[in-house]
Amino acid sequence: MIRTISFLPALFTLFTSFISMISFITIAYSSTDVIKKAEEDAMKLVNDTAIEFSSSSQNVIEKINNGIHPYKNKDNAEAYVFIYDENINIVAHPKNELVNKNFKDKTDICGCKFRNEIVARALNKNFGDSGCREINETSKKDNWVYYIYNNPQSKKLEYKKTFFKSVKGIDGKEYVIASGIYLQEIRGCPKNNK
Repeated sequence: MIRTISFLPALFTLFTSFISMISFITIAYSSTDVIKKAEEDAMKLVNDTAIEFSSSSQNVIEKINNGIHPYKNKDNAEAYVFIYDENINIVAHPKNELVNKNFKDKTDICGCKFRNEIVARALNKNFGDSGCREINETSKKDNWVYYIYNNPQSKKLEYKKTFFKSVKGIDGKEYVIASGIYLQEIRGCPKNNK
């Protein structure tokens, strides 16, 4: 009987450690699933918007600027689409104070000219060094750019990952349609940036 009692605390510790490990794995897996779903939603929003924009550009711009769902998700303030022209002017955004402003060479807090990067890669242009090296080296092969931006829902600076695509408007000009997801609150700038 004495041996059994002294064994119980060790068994309890082992059991609680096992439960903690399972909980951590579940949370990590769940978080990965949430990000993957958000990425898929952003890509779908960009692709669907591009299809509609190519045949009804002005109508789409008005819907985006008026914050109409699905261009600005009615249930999630973080999920919205925006459009740049070839000169890095925002032509459509649910945050109207950004519309018709030029953002060429504007940086995030770490010195990344993410808008230059998005438009340059989408339209195969060269705006010079964007300063986004450390954040974006892994995304050069796809249509994603990473930067730091203010999350409209949490009101905090967070890493943001934005998917983009070029599309020709009915006016014959090239535009860039983009939508992003917020990843996590920042804890400092990546190496090689500010």
